[in-house]
Amino acid sequence: MLRSRKRAEPAFQHHDDSCRVFMKLCGSAGLSQPIAPRRSREIAMPIKNFYLLMAVIGTIVPWLFFGTFFAANGPDLIAFGQSLFANGAAGGFSADVLITIGVFWVWSFLDARQHGIQQWWYVLPASFFVGLSLALPLYLYMRAGKDGA
Repeated sequence: MLRSRKRAEPAFQHHDDSCRVFMKLCGSAGLSQPIAPRRSREIAMPIKNFYLLMAVIGTIVPWLFFGTFFAANGPDLIAFGQSLFANGAAGGFSADVLITIGVFWVWSFLDARQHGIQQWWYVLPASFFVGLSLALPLYLYMRAGKDGA
């Protein structure tokens, strides 16, 4: 007697089911029609607000960590620098962020010249005193203001 083998489900079966459920939910919410793209001027203010929010969050979150370090060690910048490379994981992460900041400085400088952003240099102290988590959204905020004006 031969047993019938159960046919394997296609690899994307669960994905397809999820898409059907999502589409049903969207249809019941009145979202079955495609959303028309907005003009850039209409989305300039919300994206600018998003960049500002991320700049604030990008300042607070790192300083929660920096603050605990400085509270425990005082303003010891040498110990702070050594802590950035305390082990392989920290060193790799720190090197990655430092290289990325360098690339960001070059790109944002050239981009600022192209778009006439006079306050480009604000990203330098933002990078030194907080990091890329402030510098990048700050620059994008300034750029969105320039494009939206």
